[in-house]
Amino acid sequence: MAEKATADYGHRHRMSVPASIVWIVLFLAIFPWVVAATVAGHLIRVLRSVLGSEDEHVPRPTELTTSVHVKALHPKARREFTTLTGHDDITELFWVGYPDAAQEVTQLYIVIPGNPGNTAFYEEYLEAVHEQTKIPCVAVGHLGHSIPSGKGHKVYSLDDNLAHKRAVVNHFLKIYPKARIAMAGHSVGAYMCVDVLAHNPSKRLLKIFCLMPTLHHIGSTPNGARLYPLLKLFRGIGSSLAFLLRQLPHWFRDFLINWHLPFATPRSRAAVHHIIHEKVALNSLGMGRHEMDEILHFDPDLLRRMSKKLLFCFAETDGWLTRVHEQEILECCPDSEVVRCAEGVRHGFVLDAADVVADLTVEWLRHLFH
Repeated sequence: MAEKATADYGHRHRMSVPASIVWIVLFLAIFPWVVAATVAGHLIRVLRSVLGSEDEHVPRPTELTTSVHVKALHPKARREFTTLTGHDDITELFWVGYPDAAQEVTQLYIVIPGNPGNTAFYEEYLEAVHEQTKIPCVAVGHLGHSIPSGKGHKVYSLDDNLAHKRAVVNHFLKIYPKARIAMAGHSVGAYMCVDVLAHNPSKRLLKIFCLMPTLHHIGSTPNGARLYPLLKLFRGIGSSLAFLLRQLPHWFRDFLINWHLPFATPRSRAAVHHIIHEKVALNSLGMGRHEMDEILHFDPDLLRRMSKKLLFCFAETDGWLTRVHEQEILECCPDSEVVRCAEGVRHGFVLDAADVVADLTVEWLRHLFH
């Protein structure tokens, strides 16, 4: 047995040498490109600031009534980039069932994304919800998580996005004075929804669906512990790699996305192209760092007071939310509804299980608005 164990160890040791050489070669091959991309990215930013040009030549609206309407795949869907009164930052909204000017809105479903907070990932989910309920549905993107959104190359913090979501919900409450509103927050979006409800206890905010919520100690989860060093030290490199990837042919980016996400639907894989941009990567990675540094302890009394308005939907296995995290949340929310998704539904459900979670959402909305 000792001889066999020694032989096995020797075999593993011999196999580790070629692998380490491969990693070294890959590093030496990629590192010059990363440096070149970093330099090129900085030069382009400088040129853009000098010439006064904008990203992708997207018009930048300056008034509440001004928006850029981008045609979407669904006949009742539209993506727009607009500003709110008193805010210079451009907001990305993806609508399915956009209300007509003469239509009186009595029901509204608002979705706050996770991170990355680009609404393209939520198209299939919102379309499925609207098809079955006919309720106007809107996803609110995070600042800087799409190319036109935000303001120039500004990097937005978690606090910036919290304030932004409060402003957007207040805006909807104002322009749709008779609307009863249900909200959903996916991942860190659930944290933002709870923050909205804490600052605006309107009776017209009926319910919050917390989808795979990350409400506290994100950095102590398996995924958080693994990614925190990268978010802390390599955000600039990640942004430069996004710039480098954006220079590659579209077909090659498709190949890389399909290879990395073979389980995802074609439309969710296509959505990845929306975040391959140095500005978007910097904002997404930067906000991820803020999440791990700042989302620590929640207020148990606050959750207990609003628990009747909260519904929690958990994945069976979730690298961003352990069973311990779940238990700590539910101990503070004795009056909340709890739903567990079927096996196979992952934290990032929008990639391959949007229809499954949409069917659950339809049931919740029908019960709520009955």
